[in-house]
Amino acid sequence: MRRTIGIALIVAIALSSSSKAQTLIDFEGPPTGATSGLDYLSQGIRFSGSAGVQEVNYGGAISEIITSGDWFSPLEMTFVDPGDSSVDATTDYVAMQNHWGPGGPGGGTDEWTASSYDINGVLIETKTLIGDGWLIFDTGAIHVLVLDDMNSTAFAMDNLTYNPPTTGGGNYCASTPNSTGVAAVISYSGSTSLADNNLTLYAAPVPNKPGIFFFGPNQIEIPFGNGFLCVGGGLTRLNPPVVASGNLATYVVDVVAAGLIVGTTNFQYWGRDPAGGGAFFNTSNGLSITFIP
Repeated sequence: MRRTIGIALIVAIALSSSSKAQTLIDFEGPPTGATSGLDYLSQGIRFSGSAGVQEVNYGGAISEIITSGDWFSPLEMTFVDPGDSSVDATTDYVAMQNHWGPGGPGGGTDEWTASSYDINGVLIETKTLIGDGWLIFDTGAIHVLVLDDMNSTAFAMDNLTYNPPTTGGGNYCASTPNSTGVAAVISYSGSTSLADNNLTLYAAPVPNKPGIFFFGPNQIEIPFGNGFLCVGGGLTRLNPPVVASGNLATYVVDVVAAGLIVGTTNFQYWGRDPAGGGAFFNTSNGLSITFIP
């Protein structure tokens, strides 16, 4: 295992086709060595496991970067409400460039891995990159990113660009393990603004079978199939049904066509589960989203 102090620059840029105004952190402002994980709460990010800002000579160019604490510790980013850091938040887009390149400190080719997690701590996806290239996370509602170096060098970040964290959604109610062996969790990405009409629902992990997302005004918790029904009142199905792939069900919501209005609405996923026995279907937990104009 290589133990070179290789500082590969991670440049996060806006490769997304999203029209949102993205947030940029370049780490050039704070004094070298004076940065703590608290310095970026007003921009919606809490860094953990950070050694702070360091100045490096990368290929003849001086740059300031934020690094992990040591060779063996990951750098963790948690998204919070910029106005109140005690409130958890999520984002739907982060793009990071691993630029080792000629003249990189330590030489050689670096290997990075990063994992995204939702607000319940459920893994969304893990990506690995060897050498130069891009790591783009745009699936699910991302609450935490854990960034690590597989070659035992300090993970470092030069610039970071991401869609602004949002709140307004939270999980409730119980879900039970389906035939994947894990209970399904429903989440979302996009905007809670009806004017934006930019909302995507996710449920994972679920069997790769047909299922449907639905919503209603009330929060309940009663036995239903192999799980629980978490939404009550007049229920509205989001048609057409979807077929999960890779144990992930996804539905892009047209908030206008669905008739969603300002206020709080509750969502859930129902899916077939023949391998689960019993009622041969199961559900996710519930998701409450508060919509604004």
